[in-house]
Amino acid sequence: MANKSEIVLISHWFGHTPFFMACLVPIFLEKGCTVYHLTDKPEEADLFFQESLGCQESRLHHLGIEEVDESHTEGIKDQRLAEVIRHWKGVGLSLRALFARLGREVGIFHTWVDLFSHPLLRREVIEDGMSAPWTGLYVHPAQFRITKSRKRQLLETFQGLIKHGRWRPSTIKAFNSRFARKIYFYDELIINPVRSSFRKTTRLGAFPDPVKQVDSINRDSLPELKEFRERNPLILSLSGFLSRRKGLLTLIRLASRHQGPWAFLFAGAVEWDSFSEAETREIKQFMEHPPKNTLFLGRKLDDAEFKSVFENSDLVYVAYENFFHSSNVQILAALLGKPILAGPRHLISERTRNYDLGWCLPELTGEAVESLLKTLDAESLILKKRGARFQEFTEQHSELVLKQRIDEILNLFQEPLPICHPLQ
Repeated sequence: MANKSEIVLISHWFGHTPFFMACLVPIFLEKGCTVYHLTDKPEEADLFFQESLGCQESRLHHLGIEEVDESHTEGIKDQRLAEVIRHWKGVGLSLRALFARLGREVGIFHTWVDLFSHPLLRREVIEDGMSAPWTGLYVHPAQFRITKSRKRQLLETFQGLIKHGRWRPSTIKAFNSRFARKIYFYDELIINPVRSSFRKTTRLGAFPDPVKQVDSINRDSLPELKEFRERNPLILSLSGFLSRRKGLLTLIRLASRHQGPWAFLFAGAVEWDSFSEAETREIKQFMEHPPKNTLFLGRKLDDAEFKSVFENSDLVYVAYENFFHSSNVQILAALLGKPILAGPRHLISERTRNYDLGWCLPELTGEAVESLLKTLDAESLILKKRGARFQEFTEQHSELVLKQRIDEILNLFQEPLPICHPLQ
């Protein structure tokens, strides 16, 4: 039986991961757990926890994932599949070394299992990589969100059989492991469709998408925002990492021609790699010579500045392109009582409709945004706020629910574990 006071957390240290780990780790430590954090960048993780959280807890250990040489995947033509297999081999080597040193196995929580998945990945690779009872968070179950015609499904099925000898290639079936205790999803609305991909003994559930609470803001940190707010009664904001899929091009082109009362606030660092050279020139020209109805804060904002952007917005734009899953921007907007503008389909839109959090566009075009904005004024925003079920929605992603999930994960590891013998 696993010791309830210790756990292995597996992460890949980039993007959203530091923030997510900053939400998880303190709760495990508060519960008296010893945390073995297995990651690809243990030094960076250690520095992050010391500098950002002042965390020098002796019960937190950052460990590196073993690197596996390409010779272990010789003969595999698909380079991404080879990379995925090497990752899981490295995870397996690292865990076995840890368990041998401890003389026991420890329950595992993988914080992003699908980051290293592949339609042709076999279950045996996962069972070798995580050969102790584990739970995992599946962040982007895209295959259950992408609608395909019957004809397309049949074509892909036969292509998979002919090319790869697999009847139905899937990015999720490899995790149908006998060691899996429970797999969580950020997407609460795909649990039933996913069920058919797993054995009955594997439990499935929703996991909260946590947001960082900022109790106070420095209202003097963004003086340009204060002035912008004073002269614009209606502000539509796009914030976070500003990329193509976030709709940056759509909105700057709209802002350049819009004549109505709405102003446009852009806040965050631009992800230049997502744009072509011509688009990059267009965006930079816009930033250098913004229209009068626009404020462009083109840099990474700290937590207090980020909250200030939301508080000075009347409508928050989350109509992302080709994005199927959860967005903590939507959750933060609801926490602050701000209506949102969503796209026509997928999880953000479904949550928007289910809880009346804002408006959904009929299509992802500047014309659709402009047409909707023409119908919205201060009164319509007030009415939307009155009817929105902000609290009911955000309660699903609260710290209380996060702590409940962590308790659940620790309890799952009370089931008997196989005895671990030190490596020879």
